Amino acid sequence: MKKIKFPRVMLHTVFIILCVIFIIPMFIAVMISFSTESDIITYGYSIIPRNFSLEAYKIIIQDSASLLKAYGITILSATVSPFLSLIFNGTIAYSISRPEFKARKIVTIYILITMLFGGGLIPSYILNTQVYGLGNTIWVHLILGLVSGSNIILFRVSFSQIPKSLIESADIDGANQAQILLHIIIPMSKPIVSMIFFTGFIGGWNSYATSMYYISDKNLYQLQYYLKNVISNSEFIRQSFAEFGLKGGEDIPFQTLKFAICVASSLPILMMFPYIQKFFSKGIAAGSLKE
Repeated sequence: MKKIKFPRVMLHTVFIILCVIFIIPMFIAVMISFSTESDIITYGYSIIPRNFSLEAYKIIIQDSASLLKAYGITILSATVSPFLSLIFNGTIAYSISRPEFKARKIVTIYILITMLFGGGLIPSYILNTQVYGLGNTIWVHLILGLVSGSNIILFRVSFSQIPKSLIESADIDGANQAQILLHIIIPMSKPIVSMIFFTGFIGGWNSYATSMYYISDKNLYQLQYYLKNVISNSEFIRQSFAEFGLKGGEDIPFQTLKFAICVASSLPILMMFPYIQKFFSKGIAAGSLKE
């Protein structure tokens, strides 16, 4: 069958249209966050704010100390936890990718079983809080989910693509397994390493379940859970004013607050993605290869 070739201009036009489709909703969300609540109620959502307002952002930063702590906890968990995960998952994957490791099949089967079956939320909660004592500690943000069966399999597939002659040459030259992993395997697996780290960063940044289940100390809240509480508290105050017939509840910018929170929580990810997306796409391609 003959391949159908599209002119470059058509391809560029299609991609430009797709970019516009994706960018416009994000732009509207930013503009709504700078609108007034009365304009949203009266005129609905619009691309350009009729009246510029920072009330929604003032509510977010009202407790600036807690907000900064939430940002700090989130940045810490979104960077340190994926980094530690790379170390654990990478070393396990390297072990089961080596043919001389006799228990590689048993370990691989065990990893696959953990991917198919789990203990559930309640047993995990009891184990993490009453046995390991991770409740209301910073460690619960860093330790949970360090080892991932799917990431180990991705690492294993990527490591298996590296020519064995390189590893054998390093072995002959006297390099130990740690040196082979650090100086040969990891440098040649940058795409998959970047992809796994970035997906872990996104997961850590968007996580709120850990704070909801394991944290009651406000100083240890993650950003998403902190912002969720801001919305919940604002809605509670507004409903309380309306229930008792008091004035002032309608002045709370509940609609614009939701969009302001979307902007505050997603802006760091949007700024980071253009610099990492090339490694992200290469990592997906590398992880899809078969042995």
